Formats: sequence, structure tokens, C-alpha cells
Amino acid sequence: MMTMYSQLVTLNQGNPKWSQSVPIWDRSPWIETDYGHKLISEAERPLLSSSHLPFQLFPKSFFSSKAKDIRSNIEKICQFLGKNLEPEELELVVNNSSFQNMKNNKMTNFSMLHENILHSDCLLTRKGVSGDWKTHFTVAQADAFNKVYQEKMLGYPPGLFPWE
Repeated sequence: MMTMYSQLVTLNQGNPKWSQSVPIWDRSPWIETDYGHKLISEAERPLLSSSHLPFQLFPKSFFSSKAKDIRSNIEKICQFLGKNLEPEELELVVNNSSFQNMKNNKMTNFSMLHENILHSDCLLTRKGVSGDWKTHFTVAQADAFNKVYQEKMLGYPPGLFPWE
């Protein structure tokens, strides 16, 4: 999500107004939905899209990447997009790409989704901390989940999922 947000802000020379006033599903629609496909088909270029592509289509390097340094990643995105940002524009992108800013942005955090899609008590952005699930599940709950997971995944080839 951070890379996508960085792209969104980068396309606007660092100005976060667009990403703070237009819902994320309109700025970067899912191509596999009817709504998203229609938006993408009619969008001006350059265009942004999102997808729930199967993880098998991601490069293997994605799963071993420990990319954190935001500024250098934004600079790589700028280079890829052929955009040159002024130092103050780059700083805007870096600041608006922080987890906390994205969490607080109702256009990014999915809090505007209708109740029948996502219950208002459900936050898609909690803390931005890897492994935080351990503070929500007891050891017994984690063990029970792992048992069900192993049962459901029985028969799939070993190594199919890169996180295993």
C-alpha cells in the first residue's frame, strides 16, 4: 500500500490533495471488478490500478524484500515514472506516505466503505507493526488457527506459499 500511495502522490508532484479528497477505489480501482474495469477503461493516462492478483504472479524477490527506507523507494518510483520532484515535493510524498498519515486519511483507510462491505468496527490499518497479530491471539488461538490451516492446505504442493 505504501508504494501505491507513493505513486499516487508522485503523480501529482507531491501534492496530497487528490489522495485526501478522492477515495482510493476511485484513484486506483481494482481491475477485476466491474466498477474498477469501467473506471480503468475510461481513465486518462497515466493510470493507476489495483488487483488481487494471485501471489504466484509476484516476483520471488517481493517475498524476501525487507524494503522500509521510504525516501529511496519513492525516488525509484519517480525514476520509473519519469518524474522529477523538487526536494520539497519529495518531502511531501515521504510525509504523506507514512503509515500514520495513510491510517488517518479516510480516502485511503477504507473507513468510507459501506457497512455491508466492511463493518465500521473493523480497521484495515491498526498499527503498521509486523507481527502485531500476536498481541490479539493467545497461543492456543494461534495453534488452533495453524491446525485448521494445515488441514485446509493438505494436498497443495510444498513450498507453494512463500511465507511457509
